[in-house]
Amino acid sequence: MSSRHGLTIRAASTGDLEGLAALLKTAGRHVPRERLAARLAELGDQPSALLLADEWGPPSGLICVHWHAVLAAD
Repeated sequence: MSSRHGLTIRAASTGDLEGLAALLKTAGRHVPRERLAARLAELGDQPSALLLADEWGPPSGLICVHWHAVLAAD
């Protein structure tokens, strides 16, 4: 999804590792790159969606959704 203003929403990939690390660090959530790479791989093996917003450069937003089973809910 994109607009004429340069904002793009797209699926994240392993090639976005550096940008994701920088975005999380800016948000006060420093995650070592090795751990972030492992988490990206784990999300890829599960029902999930990881979307990035970028506007003419590095990622400026992130949406991560994943599903999991819960014992107390149907």
